[in-house]
Amino acid sequence: MQRRLLGHLSIPWVVVFCCSGCVSRGASLDPEVRWRQAERRLGAVVESLEDVRLLRNDYDAVILLDRSGEFRGRAFLRLAELDLAQKEYDSARANLEQALRAGLEPPDQVAALLLLGDILERRLGRPAEAGSVYRQILHEHPRSDEAEVARLRLEHLTR
Repeated sequence: MQRRLLGHLSIPWVVVFCCSGCVSRGASLDPEVRWRQAERRLGAVVESLEDVRLLRNDYDAVILLDRSGEFRGRAFLRLAELDLAQKEYDSARANLEQALRAGLEPPDQVAALLLLGDILERRLGRPAEAGSVYRQILHEHPRSDEAEVARLRLEHLTR
């Protein structure tokens, strides 16, 4: 079955429905070529997912094993970054809050606070909580670059 397009082109229905949104400029329409490309990508994705799982296990182990607390906060911060990359915003929020409770050095602390405010505001739709976090940054780290960003975000929230 074919469909007439632009008065002179005939394109099989299969191509119109299956490929119209998935073929980028210069991409091959040869199924074997596309199969090989997909298989290469699949291998990389599976490997990457395994790396993420291993990273999570490593950071979880650090959290459990670190008695001094030297690495605990940073491990929670890294878990939050992994969550954010996977669009797991509630989990990222929880891990950032754990990182802040566990203790972070000032540069990591202010970065974690700003990230927490951003997640609360833009990803979770909780502007009041985000405003509280931005005010905390202004109070605890008034001379940091993040304080300027927090001030701007707070102004945006109060408009």
